[in-house]
Amino acid sequence: MLEITNLSFKYPKSRKVLYKNLHITFTQGEIYGLMGQNGEGKSTLLKLMAGLLPPNQGEIKWNNHLIGGRDSLQDLFFLPEETELPPTSLKKYASLLAPLYPNFSMNYFDHACSALSLEMKKPMHKMSFGQKKKSLIALGLATQTSLLLLDEPTNGLDVQSKATLRSLLIEEKRNNRTIIISTHQARDLQEIITALSIMHDNSLIFHHPLSFLQEHLTMSLDGHDQAFYTAPIGGIKQSLVAKNLPAHTNNEEALDLEFVYLAAINEEHKLNNYLSTIMRGGLHNDNA
Repeated sequence: MLEITNLSFKYPKSRKVLYKNLHITFTQGEIYGLMGQNGEGKSTLLKLMAGLLPPNQGEIKWNNHLIGGRDSLQDLFFLPEETELPPTSLKKYASLLAPLYPNFSMNYFDHACSALSLEMKKPMHKMSFGQKKKSLIALGLATQTSLLLLDEPTNGLDVQSKATLRSLLIEEKRNNRTIIISTHQARDLQEIITALSIMHDNSLIFHHPLSFLQEHLTMSLDGHDQAFYTAPIGGIKQSLVAKNLPAHTNNEEALDLEFVYLAAINEEHKLNNYLSTIMRGGLHNDNA
């Protein structure tokens, strides 16, 4: 379990406070989609989780170990959105990285490289952006760490590589790894995300398991007057509504995570008040 308690942070020489008294828990074995507009601090939050930045206040623990110590660092892997890679082959780099991670699996590394069509003997600094991203994904998966932090992992990947990444991450979900993915392309990962976290105005405004959202929310083509949010998708007006509204049941659509994101940032209080009331036991789903 990843626990963030009373976290506050701002960069030196900056007046902008990115987080203030942030509290959040990420459960073991889930795949979290961390969504937010550029500048909301998603990448910074992942760097704090990875121990690359020290918080100004508060603490971050992974399985009861403070982030930054050896016990936590050898059990997490962080994939940055962009990074410089050394003038060595991917295979050689893997052999240098492996001793830092007690559970590193060369067999799984070979499997991931094959699945992602990577050239293991090619110098990494000469790879394309997409190849570099896939190389780091293969390395991260091979570390077999319990916590995997991925910053915009689908950027630079073609359609086939995105599909392969989804398959590989589903395998890791079965291995009970906690995976936190920062993304602004939720549809790339819609099939595998099991929980949704949304940042807005430098605050975490939404943090729910997908199963909970699917139980209590649905998409409707009816434009219900009690909709939380209504907007066109592909030229068709759709609404996010509560599942306990009977009038729209013949026009239900599967939840679209990007639409839920838009609803959360545009109608934060309306949506959160409804979900909070359910969590307190104040509402019941008539269709459950």
